Amino acid sequence: FLSARQPLPQAPQGKHGKILARAPPKRITSTGVEFEDGTVEEGVDAIVYCTGYYYRFPFLSPDNGIVHLESGDGVKPLYHHLLPPDAPSLAFVGLPAKIVPFPLMEMQARYLAMVWAGQIALPPEEEMARDAAVWEKQQEALPDKYFHLMGGGQFGYNDDLARLCSVAPLP
Repeated sequence: FLSARQPLPQAPQGKHGKILARAPPKRITSTGVEFEDGTVEEGVDAIVYCTGYYYRFPFLSPDNGIVHLESGDGVKPLYHHLLPPDAPSLAFVGLPAKIVPFPLMEMQARYLAMVWAGQIALPPEEEMARDAAVWEKQQEALPDKYFHLMGGGQFGYNDDLARLCSVAPLP
């Protein structure tokens, strides 16, 4: 079961389509969960609390001139979800949400290492800004807290980074 205070734009279905959406929990009993809408699920073996993320970078002021820090819910603009177009010596690794974190961050780190070592040339700042704007446009209908939501798009993103690094894609 998946319980959330707000509807998720991409509710996962699980490998066999058996993840069921439920209202927020009202009460946890010794054998199950009662939800705010009155439904009760018995035989619950485990409960995993996922409280979400709040992006906080105390070393950057809100008017830093590099990135916009959207009320703790997002960082923009970022080229390849990593680099501010006008300050590519600063990187934000691991911002995408609803991802398998370690493979994605490994590809991000590999890409950054190659960029900063001069093995991958970045496009001009204007092109990086246009690329970042495409993601911003795709996400504009969502609440700010879902700005970095990547979900299933992570696999194509990882493959894109692998291609840019001239390495084999992740299995």
